[in-house]
Amino acid sequence: MPTATIHRTQLRGLEKIYEGKVRDLYAVDAQYVLMVTTDRLSAFDVVLPDPIPDKAGIECHLKFLVCEDRKPRTESFERPVARERRARSGGAHPSRGRAVIAKRLQALPIEAVVRGYLIGSGWKDYVRTGSLCGIALPAGLKLAERLPESLFTPATKAAPASTMRTFLCECGAPLGRAHCRASARHFSCAL
Repeated sequence: MPTATIHRTQLRGLEKIYEGKVRDLYAVDAQYVLMVTTDRLSAFDVVLPDPIPDKAGIECHLKFLVCEDRKPRTESFERPVARERRARSGGAHPSRGRAVIAKRLQALPIEAVVRGYLIGSGWKDYVRTGSLCGIALPAGLKLAERLPESLFTPATKAAPASTMRTFLCECGAPLGRAHCRASARHFSCAL
């Protein structure tokens, strides 16, 4: 039976601490947050006006499959909402099938972009400079061509209302300590 399409969430008894482009975060306790995926659709950093029915359920299911396949690397980050927590909240809940409990962690202030194809802003950079974020590429590549190898090109994200992003061409200082940069690169490329 299809679930109701959810564009915005407001869960009783939980404080909403963040509303992203497609996910809303609620405080569970000092260690955990409830991450609810909505049916909002974001394309090129713009939230589209019409939600997609069952998008959240499908996205969460795929996330669980990826996390299961990548254990133990993702084990500490997310887990499905446990039945006992749903029961304490009053049984069937609008977040059912679209939520995970996540550890409260310090987020890296980046979007971890791994590129396998020469498209979008990467294509524009290549046409202008012959490289992608300072990484030299072979001459003569075509639009949407598969890259010789996947490239990690992290970006800082602008304020939610903005569509501007700044690519950190050399994964530089804004990312912080070197081991954080290396871990972000390794984990992102492994997925």
